[in-house]
Amino acid sequence: MDDSLRTLIDMPKNEVRIYNSKAVIYQNDYDVWQFRMWLADEDKYIRQSLRTKDKAKAIADAEALYEDIKYMKRRGKKYYSISIKKAVEMYIEDKAKYVGIVGANGIVEGRLTTIKAHMKHFLEYVHKDAKVKDLSINTLLSYEREGETIDYELFRKRKSIADSTIRNEIASINACV
Repeated sequence: MDDSLRTLIDMPKNEVRIYNSKAVIYQNDYDVWQFRMWLADEDKYIRQSLRTKDKAKAIADAEALYEDIKYMKRRGKKYYSISIKKAVEMYIEDKAKYVGIVGANGIVEGRLTTIKAHMKHFLEYVHKDAKVKDLSINTLLSYEREGETIDYELFRKRKSIADSTIRNEIASINACV
């Protein structure tokens, strides 16, 4: 099959560009309008159903969705959630900036080393490739691991870790989250 025919086959049905082609709506095989927008800073597309077959409503909904996304982006928010591992890395990088600073915000090298160890244990407890949005306020109290629901304290006690160490780890994890 030549490329021009392939392009015609792959093209969405009834594509409508909005905001000077910054976003697109199109109909799927069931004639329901879909929204698509490229996020350059996240290197991903947003694809979302507009849940309507009415073109005018789809355009209005798409424009509202576009404005909501742009507002969120102007405020520095990400559309897609980062992995727990990436969030922990960002937290450790941020804490490293305070090493050697004198005053209330400063920390010593030993404290940074301790934070890194605490975060390493946390990543062993959670599914590190899961998204931050999958964490809840109860993650340390109840988490599904290898077919078993477990809490962080029991997870660490199974490794013969002292109660005081577990409390300190939980404090570090809460500060990160």
